[in-house]
Amino acid sequence: MGCGCGNKNNKSTKGRIDPKKGFIQEPKKTSVNEVSLAATNRAKFEEKNKEPSILTKALTLGSAVANHVADGMSKCSKTELAIRLDICDKCPERKDTTCTKCGCLLTVKAGWKTATCPMDKWPALIEN
Repeated sequence: MGCGCGNKNNKSTKGRIDPKKGFIQEPKKTSVNEVSLAATNRAKFEEKNKEPSILTKALTLGSAVANHVADGMSKCSKTELAIRLDICDKCPERKDTTCTKCGCLLTVKAGWKTATCPMDKWPALIEN
């Protein structure tokens, strides 16, 4: 025999009856393991999609621009730029057109001879 709700599995669903909304089912209780797993997955997601803070981006950009100007604003050849961008294309730190390690726009930074990869995947082409 059931509770009269038509549910044949004889398991009653916990909840309450609201006069205006009708039956409101209680939310499922979440175990500590489920909460821990959700927090771990969220942390992994945030780490993977993390970008530097605005301050870090500003400091990185300021340093790169200072080196670029001090060098006379020399740029890479098209071949050198293509090699650098090819390396960036395969990097897990790339997100669209941005490096998530330094926050720089790759097509700009990779074109400056004095610029370096924060992951040490390509060096400056001249001494700073």
